[in-house]
Amino acid sequence: PQANYLVALIAFMLGYLSCHALGMYVACTYWILLDPGFSVTNPYVWLVSQLPTIFSGVYFPVSVLPASLRVIGDFLPQTYTLSVVRYALLGGKSFSELLPDISKLFIFSLLLPISVVVFKSEIF
Repeated sequence: PQANYLVALIAFMLGYLSCHALGMYVACTYWILLDPGFSVTNPYVWLVSQLPTIFSGVYFPVSVLPASLRVIGDFLPQTYTLSVVRYALLGGKSFSELLPDISKLFIFSLLLPISVVVFKSEIF
């Protein structure tokens, strides 16, 4: 099949915005945990950096996870970004065929303005 580079590029852009929004929320919780008497930031950083790669299908397909753990992947934009890019580049799928996952990425990206407001209010 012919790779669909335009769809992959759209997925990368929406995935970037979506992950950026999620990262802003995570950064807010990091600031809360940064209290001088509360030193769990190192395990927290490991948790938020490694677990999404497991639940979003970086190492293995999400479909092999038990149903209870698959739900976690449904709330991660990385899951949909990886899916769209794989199907667009390796499977040659069209925009319309990947529209359900692309629309989820679009919805995730809409959280970016809200995350910026929350982040600013947490810092200042």
